[in-house]
Amino acid sequence: MVRKKDPFWEYVDPLDGRFVCKFCGRNFPGGVPRIKSHLSGITGRDIDICANVPDDVQAKAFLAIGGSNKKAKTTEVSNRAEEQGNHSSLPKGLQQSTVPGIYKKKDKDEVDKKLAKFFTLNNIAFNVVQKESFKEFLRAIMDYGPSYKIPSYSVLRTKLIPDVKKDVEHYVAEVKKTWTTTGCTLMSDIWSDLKHRAFINIVAYSPGGAVFVNSFEVTKEKKTMLESVLNVEDELRVFVASSTWRGLEYSKQAMAKNVTSIIQRSEFWKQGKEVLHALEPLVRVLRLVDGEGSTSAYLYEAMERAKEAIKQNCHHNQSKYMQIWTLFEVRRSNNIIHPVHAAATFLNPAYMRSENFREDKEIKEGIAYVLENLVSSDEKSGILKELQLYRMKPSSLFTSTAISIMNTMMMKKFDVLKAKDLEPIDLDHLDELPNYVDHDQDEDGDQSDATNTHVPCDDDLTWLDDIGHTSSIQ
Repeated sequence: MVRKKDPFWEYVDPLDGRFVCKFCGRNFPGGVPRIKSHLSGITGRDIDICANVPDDVQAKAFLAIGGSNKKAKTTEVSNRAEEQGNHSSLPKGLQQSTVPGIYKKKDKDEVDKKLAKFFTLNNIAFNVVQKESFKEFLRAIMDYGPSYKIPSYSVLRTKLIPDVKKDVEHYVAEVKKTWTTTGCTLMSDIWSDLKHRAFINIVAYSPGGAVFVNSFEVTKEKKTMLESVLNVEDELRVFVASSTWRGLEYSKQAMAKNVTSIIQRSEFWKQGKEVLHALEPLVRVLRLVDGEGSTSAYLYEAMERAKEAIKQNCHHNQSKYMQIWTLFEVRRSNNIIHPVHAAATFLNPAYMRSENFREDKEIKEGIAYVLENLVSSDEKSGILKELQLYRMKPSSLFTSTAISIMNTMMMKKFDVLKAKDLEPIDLDHLDELPNYVDHDQDEDGDQSDATNTHVPCDDDLTWLDDIGHTSSIQ
């Protein structure tokens, strides 16, 4: 009778009296017993253990070298390990699951279905799976092993959750201690729920960490954090002068005295109002970015107008508006405006047909970007012809019917946003801004005569030909 070949040979490449492990690639002398010892994860058997062996194979090898009564021996070892409070005596494959579980480990689809069912039945947001805390919880369970038991409802409610609350309160207290040295910055974030109710979250940030302060609903009055502070000037002045404030232990600290001095200074409130007035155009545009629906075709023009409005609101005082412009440009270039936005402005018929239409460098670069990255080579020629036709604004294209439909669509979009209390941006009344910004104006604020010059429809189209020629070469 021919002896059946041991199944562990499938995990190695046999040589003449030796074998090469398929998992780690190492070469050893010997036969099946040494193969099993190599794969078992148990040290001290006169052979190095495999570092790359899969858990299920390691578990099989561990059982294989355990003798004839493998199930009983494995149960005995597992029970002894649990009594000791750890599974350090077991190989990696058996530390993380029971023996029957080893053979079910590969059925990942079933586990995934149970996870999806849990999320669905309990109405848990799907993005929870991306949270690091959720991943840490799963890793902790795997590290603990199969003996972990889910705590009861009562234990969770009366002990575990209160313990977490204490940890959070300790963290907040430690962060607040740093405020006496570094101070903190109050940041606000406006968001809307599914019922289109608007809320403002207030967070205090410092080098020591971030702390949630409060959240409140806002309806018709859309206020920035600074505006909210300015609206309670009288109340704050009265409060820091009251006996209630003076009776607080905190009011005697140096930081509190500094705050009191700031609140009582008229210059602080005057400068705060100047900042609010200067930044209002930018805040309105950022709301456009954060709003619902497509805004690509209006964003570029809105940013240009907001920049000029900031200058005007600073009364053309270069020392003031240049500081804001510097911050404005960093945010604009890195976080808001993309070449696609400039191209979308060119392709916005409402802007194209307006008297304010002007092709600047960014718009040309935006069109070039779209042609180079978003249009296939066999479509470029046809699209260039359409762009040239569109740029010439022929009466056959911009008919009264087309303009009427376009205006109707825009008003519907405006009315929908207004009905949802989302404060749509009306570019023609953005703080009564000028019609257009000349990028070539002098630094001292003087504008060239070409600021509101309309580029003729029937000339200066060579840049479109240049873009097409460049694209075809590339």
